[in-house]
Amino acid sequence: MVLNAIERSIFPGPPPGPDAKAGLLGAIKATPSDVNHFLILFRNAERCPYRGLYVHALGKNVLERIHGVGPAAITGDKAIDKFLK
Repeated sequence: MVLNAIERSIFPGPPPGPDAKAGLLGAIKATPSDVNHFLILFRNAERCPYRGLYVHALGKNVLERIHGVGPAAITGDKAIDKFLK
């Protein structure tokens, strides 16, 4: 579903440009096959511009950025709960 959303620019805000879209697709395809959970970070609730793509590996309590801007990693229960509300 994430690949389809990126390929067809189905985002709540302005679509990422062609370079960002190619980078996103490349980052997803380069992730290990055991990674099944992705989180797309948007800047705010008003216009929702794309900021970054994170992966969550099962068994680890960390989200790691694989593309875009934002914190390199989001760790800790409180921080993750904040991003996943």
